[in-house]
Amino acid sequence: MRANPIAYWGVVWGNAIPIEQNGRLIEQIVNLPAKILRLGWREGSTYIDTPRGIFSTDPDFLIWRQADRVPNWTETIATPKAIGDDVLLAYRGRGLPWERVILDLHSGRILGVWGPYLMDGAALALLILVFSGFYNWVIRR
Repeated sequence: MRANPIAYWGVVWGNAIPIEQNGRLIEQIVNLPAKILRLGWREGSTYIDTPRGIFSTDPDFLIWRQADRVPNWTETIATPKAIGDDVLLAYRGRGLPWERVILDLHSGRILGVWGPYLMDGAALALLILVFSGFYNWVIRR
């Protein structure tokens, strides 16, 4: 039997997040049968309570089955700040680099679906200004 590295469990937006003792994120478990309401254990198995019922899983967290017994439910505690910060960093990453923001702004993707069309319109407006300015300059010469 292998050692269990999981020290804490987090539930974020209905997904399970196992965390090591040092606060490092192990992985995000997203293949769940439904949104998690609470976690529990019984005889070495992990259980989740969902709006669709109680489920138990295999040791690798790959297969979820409808549970035939009720586990001992865990109590909810506040996440220590250091662990919460590590989880958020692992979940979100270190943020957007400026290069990505500038590229998205330049291409219009930062404004959603209509952003590229808005940038195309701005480019056409600039071309019209350039050509009309050149035309007015030539006429006055």
